[in-house]
Amino acid sequence: CVYVSRKMTGCYSNIQTIFTSGSLKFLRVLNEKLLNVLDIGLKNIYRNGSVYKLRYRKNESMIILKFIYNYLKLSPYSKYKFQKYQQIS
Repeated sequence: CVYVSRKMTGCYSNIQTIFTSGSLKFLRVLNEKLLNVLDIGLKNIYRNGSVYKLRYRKNESMIILKFIYNYLKLSPYSKYKFQKYQQIS
């Protein structure tokens, strides 16, 4: 999930990239992979009902999104989320 909020002035005030999964193990491994590949610090994983969430904000979120969309033509992607990314990059 990519979440973007704006101030009343129209400027972007917050961006978050949120990974949601029913598997705590999956998110722990993803957390470690992002640390190793992108040099992003380890984050806490939160439980929300029956799912777990791994959340990155601001600069770390932008690093992840740039990595995801760097080789866009080589992989499937969500056009809606890519448009959100284009608005803020």
